[in-house]
Amino acid sequence: MKYKTLRRIDTKEFIHIIGSRAYTCDIPDLLVDTVMMDDLLTHSSVDVSKYLFENAELIELDVNICGEIGADIRNKLTPMKNLVAMLKNAVFLRNGDVKMQAIIKKEIKKCGESIKYISNLM
Repeated sequence: MKYKTLRRIDTKEFIHIIGSRAYTCDIPDLLVDTVMMDDLLTHSSVDVSKYLFENAELIELDVNICGEIGADIRNKLTPMKNLVAMLKNAVFLRNGDVKMQAIIKKEIKKCGESIKYISNLM
């Protein structure tokens, strides 16, 4: 989901406007993605708005829900994980070209390690 937030240009701290006061924070204050800087200037009741907005920028954020992304990645990795398991037991690996067999086994091992690593990131 797309949001916008107000951020100080110099320190990169996020600005929160609460009533007639402005505060900075490490966590963004999520605003609707259609808000414009002019809207904030016009509707702001902050006493120091001129100073505040001279050193501020309105940036766009893309917010993702971690659990949903993790589940999606795990679902996408499942077919590869299954394929690696099937290839480990495939007959052609036992009866095929020795050089190719070694290369395939090495790549299967790397693929399996990568899948395990990515799966454990969540």
